[in-house]
Amino acid sequence: MAEVSTTNAIVVTINGMDKQYEPELLGVTMESTEAQILGVVQPLLQEEGLSLQDEEGNWSYTVRKALNSGNIYVFPKPVAGY
Repeated sequence: MAEVSTTNAIVVTINGMDKQYEPELLGVTMESTEAQILGVVQPLLQEEGLSLQDEEGNWSYTVRKALNSGNIYVFPKPVAGY
């Protein structure tokens, strides 16, 4: 996947680094649901040996949409106690 500009991108945090992808190439829009976005991002995480779900089956990543920039951010959920 090609890196893109800082607007209208899907920004995925993988191992502490932000990687940017073209939403159109992944088939994602600002109207896509969190589950749809996570489903599209899952193979990108699996390539890095990461999983979207923890041992209990809960989502370990979350999605936030920035309307002002058009970016969609996918990042690990904070872990309590750290």
